[in-house]
Amino acid sequence: DNQYTIFAWFWVGAGWTVFIVRNIFDYHIECVLQGLASHTSANQTATENENSSLLSHSLPAWAHINLDEYENQQSLFTKCLGHRDPDRKLTRQDALYWFDISGPKLYMTMFQIQLVFTSAYVSLLVSSFYTVMYAHCSVAEETAYLVLSLLPLYYLMSKNQESAANMTIACNFGVHRKPRVVSRVIRNEKVDRIIRAMAVIHKLQRAVEHGFDGAAETTISDSQVHSSELQEVAKAFDALDPSGDGTIVSSELTKIFSTFGVSVAAENTNKILKVLDRNGDGVIVREEFLSFYSQYVSTAMDHHGIHELAHQMYHQFDRDNNGQISLEEFSRMLESFNVGFTVNEIGHLVNELDEGGDGTIGEHEFAELFESRMYLFKRRSLPSLD
Repeated sequence: DNQYTIFAWFWVGAGWTVFIVRNIFDYHIECVLQGLASHTSANQTATENENSSLLSHSLPAWAHINLDEYENQQSLFTKCLGHRDPDRKLTRQDALYWFDISGPKLYMTMFQIQLVFTSAYVSLLVSSFYTVMYAHCSVAEETAYLVLSLLPLYYLMSKNQESAANMTIACNFGVHRKPRVVSRVIRNEKVDRIIRAMAVIHKLQRAVEHGFDGAAETTISDSQVHSSELQEVAKAFDALDPSGDGTIVSSELTKIFSTFGVSVAAENTNKILKVLDRNGDGVIVREEFLSFYSQYVSTAMDHHGIHELAHQMYHQFDRDNNGQISLEEFSRMLESFNVGFTVNEIGHLVNELDEGGDGTIGEHEFAELFESRMYLFKRRSLPSLD
């Protein structure tokens, strides 16, 4: 029984040991983040040298690390654990981490071990040690044990989310970024931009085809659309702005429709321009486009609406009407938008969509791309263009 009591206190000691190590680790991660961030000294005055002193204060801490001095000061233990990747050289950013290049991977392993220990710590406390202390110790000793065992647990549990967030930033910064993940995020952002632009074309094209018999204009405020969404919509405007001058005129509007194989009479073009051009100056600017989008295009399409949009866009991509979109057709259409798709990005996108592996995109595969973007839309009514 006495041995169980000793082991119970030993287990609490292990919890406090992890607590101390975790505190040191969290402090180190904060130092890494500070070392990665650029900053300007609060004590900097206007009389400082503007060429050298100002630049020195604004550079992040890692930029001032002397690699030769760092390598000379490394201990044998650090050199053994600090794996040297033959494919890249040691950088100043690496020097911020314990065990340099291997640091981020070791940090993730340490954090995972701590999570496993926390689970085991709670499990043994509840299933064994609390019972032992209750049976063989006084009330005072039992109370002390309860308090001392819960304090490190409270800290470890309460700081997990913050520590995970800080460590994710620190371990995926600069040279430690995952290029494939970054490129995929950028590619998805461009796809979102194009789909938003397609939705605008689809709304206007449907109005043209139905003779402008839309619903009455709503009075929904732009403020009901989140600011982050409006920023993304602004990029969709850029995709529809062939000249890149921040305005869309009547001739550019006609060109946009012709890109999709839609012939629009001059009278209808003017009616569309009238709806989009709120101040009547003859051009569509970004603010007017955002207002139109937030009221009419930011619409919660159901599956039918999404399939209708995908079906229309698919057949406009398929210029030779053979029932498949080739890489050439897909590239030509994407390049018509002003989003800066590279050849590699187009190739990766085709590979993601091409489930059959035949180098072409079928309508079902194309529709899945739109279905995965349903979060882009909320329900609004189609404006009247009369």
